[in-house]
Amino acid sequence: METPPDDESASTAAVAGTNAASADATARALRARNLLVGGAVACALGIGVAGSVSRGLGGVITALGWVVLVGGIHTFGRLGPSRVR
Repeated sequence: METPPDDESASTAAVAGTNAASADATARALRARNLLVGGAVACALGIGVAGSVSRGLGGVITALGWVVLVGGIHTFGRLGPSRVR
């Protein structure tokens, strides 16, 4: 016969679930911030390349930077206000 779980093991499991959810939210926030930074860097790099080396290549890099920025903004917005610290 199985013994019922005691209160301590139930609270430990609840804390472990909370910690896992918190770690997941932190990882998603970090990913969103990395996308924002990467998109901003790509845009700046693309503008620099377009002004100095090649307009076509710089335009492509800038456009990719914009796409990454939009993805980062979308991901960051989907986190909601309670998950951003």
